[in-house]
Amino acid sequence: WERTSVNHTIGQRRAITGNEAWRGRTMQEIVAWQYGSEAPIPNIHLLAGTGYNEPGTDDTVPSWARAQIVANPGAWPLSLDGSKGTRYPMSPELLAAVRRHRNEVFDPSTRFDQVFGHADRIARWKELRGTPQERIEGLDLIQKLMVYPNSAAVPLEQYGLASSPLGEAVRAVFPDYATDPLHANAALAFLLIKYGVSVSVTLGPSFDFVLGAGEGDGGSTLPINSVRNPPLAFDISHQGHRAGQSVVWDRLYKVVDGLSALLSSEDFGDGTSLWDRTMIYLASDFGREKRRPENAPEWGTGHHVNNGIMVCSPLVAGNTVRGGVDPDTGLTYGFDPATGAPEPGRTMEEGEIFSGLLGALGVDTSGSGLPDVPCMKA
Repeated sequence: WERTSVNHTIGQRRAITGNEAWRGRTMQEIVAWQYGSEAPIPNIHLLAGTGYNEPGTDDTVPSWARAQIVANPGAWPLSLDGSKGTRYPMSPELLAAVRRHRNEVFDPSTRFDQVFGHADRIARWKELRGTPQERIEGLDLIQKLMVYPNSAAVPLEQYGLASSPLGEAVRAVFPDYATDPLHANAALAFLLIKYGVSVSVTLGPSFDFVLGAGEGDGGSTLPINSVRNPPLAFDISHQGHRAGQSVVWDRLYKVVDGLSALLSSEDFGDGTSLWDRTMIYLASDFGREKRRPENAPEWGTGHHVNNGIMVCSPLVAGNTVRGGVDPDTGLTYGFDPATGAPEPGRTMEEGEIFSGLLGALGVDTSGSGLPDVPCMKA
């Protein structure tokens, strides 16, 4: 497809809105709205500070379908209960009495509440502290989502807690959960889907440099394969395209494979697995320049509007390429939206790919004005 910006934040946002194709709604909001009305926190983002996290601009999207950003997936479950996980937890009856006093006596008496108490955002905040909070606490997510095992460093049992029932299985697939943010994100992403907490989870590599635990001895060089995430992730391609792309793609493939394996092992309840109902969309900001100095073993590349996407899912046609690559230029070209037949010279717009992905997810797009791209469905 052909992108419309080579700015990181703008490109990221347009990858999830199709360049504001449907009233500025994000793909995550749309999926949460359609499928997540019964989920406690339907739209969770496990990374922050990117265009992928930006909210949509359609005010009709319900607040419960908007993103909940989680900055630290390892510690976040501890925030999901108001009493558990403390050395001297309150009884449910005492906690309820304290909250009732806060809501009925303390808050109304403050100057802040008297001035701002009827503002929409404060009203929403008060609502969240009621039934939604009680529901989350009742689901015991503080333990179900806890990836860490009990240990001297994380003494869960000392505070009356335990690791998730699926913690051992998740740690086996994503063993670097304690040192690699992407492994931590992927581990929590699976648990969020498994326990029905969310229907849309956003995760990905950060721009931060990540070195494997215990790697490096203080010398002038790093051991082979010790770098888990290069600085700037894919954008390290400015300095070293081949090595940077290889490291980050290998990283993403392993995470996708791990999530697929875990989700495939979980029954949805009707004979199908969670994986049968999952789509992993590997969104990107934009493409890279398609040039390599003659015989150069390594080189740098700049940003380019020509791009492609990868989708891993039983909901799309497997082992299939839509469009193609011009062997003379290295640039991608598009396809017929109805049949998927490659069409050299055609460029796909951001809104077309956005619509095709939503169609594969079974989202009702009636009245959206989006183009129909049926060939992207399985």
